[in-house]
Amino acid sequence: MTDLASGAGHQRPYSDVEYVFEPHDHSLPDIRAYIRDVWDRRAFMVANAKAEAKSPYAGTVLGEAWQVLDPLFQAMIYMFLFTAIRGKGGSGYFLMVVSGVFLFNFTMVGLGRGGRAIQRSKGLVLNSTFPLATLPLSLLYGGFLELLPTLGVYAVLHLLFGGAIGAGLFTLPLLFILQVAITIGLMLIFATLTVYVRDMSNLLDYILRILMFITPVIYPAAQLQQLPGILNAVLHLNPLFTLFTSYQTVFSGGTPQATDIVQSMMWAMILPVLGFRFFVSRERGFALRLQ
Repeated sequence: MTDLASGAGHQRPYSDVEYVFEPHDHSLPDIRAYIRDVWDRRAFMVANAKAEAKSPYAGTVLGEAWQVLDPLFQAMIYMFLFTAIRGKGGSGYFLMVVSGVFLFNFTMVGLGRGGRAIQRSKGLVLNSTFPLATLPLSLLYGGFLELLPTLGVYAVLHLLFGGAIGAGLFTLPLLFILQVAITIGLMLIFATLTVYVRDMSNLLDYILRILMFITPVIYPAAQLQQLPGILNAVLHLNPLFTLFTSYQTVFSGGTPQATDIVQSMMWAMILPVLGFRFFVSRERGFALRLQ
């Protein structure tokens, strides 16, 4: 068999060599251009976030009120169960659980929805060309929109139940920025893994539950730190542990320890860089994996 060569009409035999073209998984694009491209699509991310935040409650009687009621009911259930089991309770414990659940719910939304963002948008990924980081980032912004009304509800509850107010309150903006940074890093890692490891999408819910129980959300941080041996070591590998320890300190009227904040800042600097690099370096292989 022959093949027509381009140009003078010469002929050459077909080769038996089979060429397979695959994207280079570990190459990085121009980072500045990529970030600028993401920023240029901020209108899309905002619109997508608003639609995603409203979609779970479409057609329900209470509508968007569920954004507040759902985490509030979760907190009340946890409080009832642990009060009945541990025989302890009171307004202080209630406020600790409610604040922890409300804030952790933001990270759960980011990791749960954002971690599956590429898989869930298969059609868009296969048929469009744009920076795919916009998909998980827009879902995280949707989680932020859901968090806002819950913070208002918590502020009212904190005052009604006589929660302590101290100077540590001024550290809340910093703590939340650290939480956003840590969540972005973990979210981009999971968003990549769910494409390359199909079972990860099913495992993600279990990972989030484990993460919740090894984070000071429904337990006091001091109680978790009393766990023996390897369990205690696992706690210190959890990037959210010292952050939520600081949250508990603030909402109980104290000031977070400098060591806890420094450790959280280290996670907040390392994870976004690792997550972004891991995601972007493999982004061009997503379409191939999703086919």
